[in-house]
Amino acid sequence: MSWSPRACSKRVARRPAAAVASVRLREYEATPAGQAAAAALEPFQALFLRLLVTDLQELELASMLVLEWQRGEGWLRATETTRFFKGEPANSSQLQRALELARAVVQQAA
Repeated sequence: MSWSPRACSKRVARRPAAAVASVRLREYEATPAGQAAAAALEPFQALFLRLLVTDLQELELASMLVLEWQRGEGWLRATETTRFFKGEPANSSQLQRALELARAVVQQAA
């Protein structure tokens, strides 16, 4: 499936302001600069779609894991800190999924 910002705009095109933005986006995408911008976003398509359907609590855990990892603590310490602050059990499958997501985001952003 090919992706572009226009694909996202289809979801919100039912609202008047969103419809105007959708038209402007299509016009922009028709320009060389718009095509270049859409191409630059292509590598992020899979991660974007994954984030779009991820449970909010899992997103919250993943964001805290990234924050703790960015503090230089490493993934193990980030997981322990997140688990402590969020009250997650040691064998939490949701925390494990959040860790996988956090690592994917960090890797994609690198």
